[in-house]
Amino acid sequence: MRIAVIGSGVIGLSVAWKLSEFSDVTVVEARSGIGAGASGAALCALWAPSPLNASVLADFQRMSLLMYPDYISTLERLTGLPAGYKSCPSIEILRSEKAFPHAREKAAVGALSDLGGNERDQVLSSEELQEKEPAIREAVVGGYYTPTSALVDGDLFLAALKKACELAQVKFEFDARVDDIQSYGDDLSLVSNGKTLLAVDRVVIAAGAWSGQIVDHDVAVKPVKGQGAIIESDSKLRHLLRAQGVYVIPYGDCRFGVGATTERDMGFDESIVPEHIELLLERAVELVPDLSAYTVVRRVAGLRPVASDAPVPIIGPSSQADGVLYATGHYKTGYVCAPKTAQYIAELVQGSPRQVIEDFLPRKIGS
Repeated sequence: MRIAVIGSGVIGLSVAWKLSEFSDVTVVEARSGIGAGASGAALCALWAPSPLNASVLADFQRMSLLMYPDYISTLERLTGLPAGYKSCPSIEILRSEKAFPHAREKAAVGALSDLGGNERDQVLSSEELQEKEPAIREAVVGGYYTPTSALVDGDLFLAALKKACELAQVKFEFDARVDDIQSYGDDLSLVSNGKTLLAVDRVVIAAGAWSGQIVDHDVAVKPVKGQGAIIESDSKLRHLLRAQGVYVIPYGDCRFGVGATTERDMGFDESIVPEHIELLLERAVELVPDLSAYTVVRRVAGLRPVASDAPVPIIGPSSQADGVLYATGHYKTGYVCAPKTAQYIAELVQGSPRQVIEDFLPRKIGS
């Protein structure tokens, strides 16, 4: 089977690698290299969803997180490259004493889960929080500790995925913007600048915020801008840390990610606004004082893809175009959901899904 995957972010590359197990795959990318959109700007924390969140998306995230250790082990073994993955428990700052009852309820439900192994979610008092993570400022009232979160180095992960694809004979077409997909008999033709670029049997659209611009009136995906920074600091912070308006990611080797803005109705503006990032850095230093002597290594901005009609990804066959599938709209969960999304798309292409996730099916615009 010949399959084109449109998009070379974390979802597109993960899908292409998985599909290469049984198909002849070509990745088609509008820009000149991989990870040029939201995936290249993402800070790549793999947050575990709340135990109280029983949504379809939260269940999908949990399954994908469980896949990660074996997924990374296979990726690194095949490519010989590091993927930058590590388990990294997270702490969510509790804003006031009023937050403790809800946090204790979450911890009680989390104790019934097998996700954390022998370690469970915990509600931490101010004193317990200081003992577990001394880098946090002392005035914080408490925190919610989750042992099942993790992180990846986005650059390393994407490079390893591309190498895995190349080893599996996946082909790449860069600087090739797909304007239309036309059906000719049993073939689907990808059209770029009025010319046929490629003829295939199936197409998977994983073009992030641009996914809704290829097949007319098929799905509605809008961009939500996010900005952040990667810094160097001698901070001793060891945990993923999340508070109102900011999060901090300890990659190791004195490198930290600080994010992230959520800017709606900005269109396809990918520009960096230094003032917005400075505000994030101020919040981070207020929360973790020993971050104060930092150096900015890189400022980033990207457009997260969001389905316009529901807060869930769009994964499944097009409602209008036979042979076309979508894997998009992951918003802030692209890296977390990449392994499971790739597995699910492969099952759909082969016609053997363990279950069809109705909530993720592409919805025709206006339906």
